[in-house]
Amino acid sequence: MGSGPDLSAVDAGGLFSYRSSVQMKVFQKHAVSQGGISPGDATHLVLVGGLPGAGKTHAAGRLQALGWTLYDDFQNQAVDDSGHFKDSRLYADLVLNLRAGCRCVVSDLRMVHKNYRKGAAEALLRDAVQVASELHLFENDPAQCAQNVRSAGDALRETLRLKEIKHWTRYFSAPPEAVLHPVWRPPHLAL
Repeated sequence: MGSGPDLSAVDAGGLFSYRSSVQMKVFQKHAVSQGGISPGDATHLVLVGGLPGAGKTHAAGRLQALGWTLYDDFQNQAVDDSGHFKDSRLYADLVLNLRAGCRCVVSDLRMVHKNYRKGAAEALLRDAVQVASELHLFENDPAQCAQNVRSAGDALRETLRLKEIKHWTRYFSAPPEAVLHPVWRPPHLAL
């Protein structure tokens, strides 16, 4: 039996957490008040999850504008339509960029699922260097996400995205170290 990293507590301090609980509370308050994702200075990998219509792509795109390498819709067109993180067609490039010291943001709706995050942690701990990582999730608000999807005016994708909302909302879980963000709302509906 080989010795490898202990992944028994992935969502309780494994790959996705490097801050103390006090630092995390201050960070969460700052991130939400800024209306976007604000990773720590030492962070090299940000994982973003949320239902379709939550605002993942917009938030991750803001990091891309700051020089981060963006992997949006990470699992789309995975090898053999696999649901495993390591089977994404983008995985090898992500690992190479992390090994090279690049700051990367991975956005995918599957990040809301504990088992998907566990698979991501196992793969990255095996294949990439140890990097400071953060998990950012958009709240589980299927009604607002569905409204956002319907308002997007993308008739070709609307039916699929509404089905994904219904499916993935059942699997939504947020570990304590995740930074939670409110689902995006059109300006006239913002609180």
